[in-house]
Order: sequence, then structure tokens, then C-alpha cells
Amino acid sequence: MVVLEDIIEINNSPEKVFEFFLNMDKERYISWHPQDHVEFRFEKGSRIEEGAVAYFEEYIHGELHKMKVVYTNIIPNRLIEFKLTNRFWRIFLTKSTFLIEPKNGGCIFKAYNYFRLGPISSSSEKIKIQFETVKKHMKEEGLNLKEIMEG
Repeated sequence: MVVLEDIIEINNSPEKVFEFFLNMDKERYISWHPQDHVEFRFEKGSRIEEGAVAYFEEYIHGELHKMKVVYTNIIPNRLIEFKLTNRFWRIFLTKSTFLIEPKNGGCIFKAYNYFRLGPISSSSEKIKIQFETVKKHMKEEGLNLKEIMEG
């Protein structure tokens, strides 16, 4: 298992950070990462809650990725967890998690992506380069979220 993470301190409450995601829409999604985010919409439900399904498009390593996720675990102001709906791709990207931890009137925002790889693919140079691109994208999302929340 390979876990990619990004952790950033945000000078805003866990409630405000959670609300940013809770009421996600296309405009908000694009504002979160204007260079890479293209599309966001709910296909089931109208906000982030357990069982809701969202479709989104974003560029990662120069390629447009079209993904559909189901929200599997939500703890208000604390946790958002989701998984790809495509069972084949979920073998590789098992889940994604956002943790929001209170800290001195602000919070720590932690983003995790969990990947399952075999012994051959885990040593692949191409996979390593793609992971670096994903880590860069996650870092940019964290910095952009901080700017949005503190701006």
C-alpha cells in the first residue's frame, strides 16, 4: 500500500473548512485548483453526505481524468472519505480521505490517497513519476484551500 499525503495548517475553523466541501459545486471545485479542475457535479444527492455520488474531471500529469466517487464516511467538521465507483480502478486507488483536526482556533487539513500496487508496478519509474505529479497536485490543492479559507 502506498499512501500519498498532504498536510497543511489553515487559520480558519474546522466548520468553515468542512462547509467548503459540504456544499461543493462546479464553481467552488474550479476555484480550489483553477489550473487542473474542470468539472464537478452531483449525480446522486446534492451535497457531500454518505451515499452521495459525485462526478468530476481534473488534469493529473497532463491527462484529463474523469472520475465518479461515492462518499462512504462523513463525520461533520472532521472527516470526508470517498471511493471511486469504478470497481476496476478502485483496486488501485482504494480510497481518498480528508481529515480536519482542530488546532488553536484553526485546523490542520490532511489529505490522503491510498494506492494498492503489486511488486512490479511499485518499482516502476513511470509510477514513481505519476505519484510525484499526484503529490504536487495534492500540495497545490492544500495551498489553494488555505488561501481560500484565509483570504
